[in-house]
Amino acid sequence: MKKRSLIIAALLFAASASLVWAQEAPKKVLSAKDVSAFISNYDSIQTDMDALGDKYDDFFDMEDETAADPGAMIAYVRGLSIPAEIQGVFKKNGFGDNGFEKFIVISYGASVIYMEEMMATQMDEYKDMPEMQAYIEQASAGVKAMRETLHDSDLSLIKARKDELIALLMEEGEE
Repeated sequence: MKKRSLIIAALLFAASASLVWAQEAPKKVLSAKDVSAFISNYDSIQTDMDALGDKYDDFFDMEDETAADPGAMIAYVRGLSIPAEIQGVFKKNGFGDNGFEKFIVISYGASVIYMEEMMATQMDEYKDMPEMQAYIEQASAGVKAMRETLHDSDLSLIKARKDELIALLMEEGEE
């Protein structure tokens, strides 16, 4: 599996999940150790996932109709039983039994924090442009909805290491 495939799948999954996750109370998933493991072992996780080749490339494939509906998408992904080989990669790299979920939460949380910062910049930049207000309000509401899918404790842990996390994820996107 290509490095980018895992992170893109994780972020698409997480972003699409926001509408469904917002309907239930966010579950606390992370510890400080998990965030540290993500940062310390990110390259190792990518290497281990790459070593699996294309074996699981189709694992997250779904019908176009399912992919277009965030509720259906989250139900589909949550209904999957993550293969032991994939879970083993995360367990080996310090994430425990629910490592895939932790990887998703950390990736998603760092993305939410990054988007919040970008929205704050946009709001300041376009504050005197009334024609942009509808866009800004819509985007802000979307980011807020995404944020509400994360447990406050998880988000605090991610925020404490945001610079390192965002740098890792941004580096991944540039490859």
